[in-house]
Amino acid sequence: MQRPPVNVLVFWSASLIGAYPVFAQAPVTDIDREVAGVEGRLPSLKKDSVDLTGYSAEGGVAVFYRGAAGPIQLIHVHLFGEGGQSIQDFYFRDGALLLCQEEFHKYNVPITIDDSEAKELGTEAFDPKKTEVVHNRYYFRGNDMIQWRKNSRTVVASNTPEFRETGENLVRFATELFQRYK
Repeated sequence: MQRPPVNVLVFWSASLIGAYPVFAQAPVTDIDREVAGVEGRLPSLKKDSVDLTGYSAEGGVAVFYRGAAGPIQLIHVHLFGEGGQSIQDFYFRDGALLLCQEEFHKYNVPITIDDSEAKELGTEAFDPKKTEVVHNRYYFRGNDMIQWRKNSRTVVASNTPEFRETGENLVRFATELFQRYK
């Protein structure tokens, strides 16, 4: 019996676990390089900001960065809520989403719970030291998420409903902001 070539086995194994083989990491490296370029150009980019309503309980703000005559390159979104806050940086190349870098802060209890209310409710008060922070990096190619790194290290399996739904939601949100404020 003849064995399949090694590259076939690598692709097959990767598809079973939902990971990308080492040689498929090139798009991620290219995206990281593109993002570093945008970050290096931030001081020279035109900056506009708008208040965001309807996206979170406590509102938010979006800051758009674009070249002098070019499209949006970065949208920085900060959403506030009673139970936490999120910061998302959406990077674009020629109108296409490349990367969403996200930081989510989950509070131990809603921020409005002080010591007296905590006693009354039989719970603890809001304590910023107990805030949990999660970092995510979502990589895209052609509006399809190609990789999700949780806390910068863990690669989330690409063959899960969570991966697909998260990618679709991020593309929808980023596209809505891009189209509205382009």
